[in-house]
Amino acid sequence: MELIFQFFCFKSTNHLNTNSTMKKLIVILIVTFISVNLVAQEGEQIGDPHWYTMFSKVPTTKLDTLKKLVKEFSIPFFEELKTSGIIIDYHFLFHHTGDEYTVVQMTKHQSWNAINDYWKKQFEAFEKFEPDEDKRNEIMAAFQSVFKDVPHIDNIYTELK
Repeated sequence: MELIFQFFCFKSTNHLNTNSTMKKLIVILIVTFISVNLVAQEGEQIGDPHWYTMFSKVPTTKLDTLKKLVKEFSIPFFEELKTSGIIIDYHFLFHHTGDEYTVVQMTKHQSWNAINDYWKKQFEAFEKFEPDEDKRNEIMAAFQSVFKDVPHIDNIYTELK
């Protein structure tokens, strides 16, 4: 949104009322955003499962380190999220052949709203999972050393039943 705001922040000219134009653009953007969301969710049921996916281009030289971190921390943590009902399921996929995306992380959620709730609950669950703040920071630093400056894309999918 900041990029859109920056894009539309142009200097005033004699024949253009910037305040009026900005207000109109903001209204158009809001209406467009709401319309796109309504169309995108048309036909979805409240309880339709949603998969949040993150495809990352982790360098192959860091894959072994990431695999160790996932086994030691991510899998036990995501099992806890699953047991507590925060997520339905999860998967970590590592590259075998194909394109440049080497890691896929997937979490299955009960609904679109559950994905939105997930972000807050995830951090609360991490504090419960690892109460020692220094240890949590150490874990995060280890993952950051793998994912720093790594390009990725996020997608959300619904299941067809």
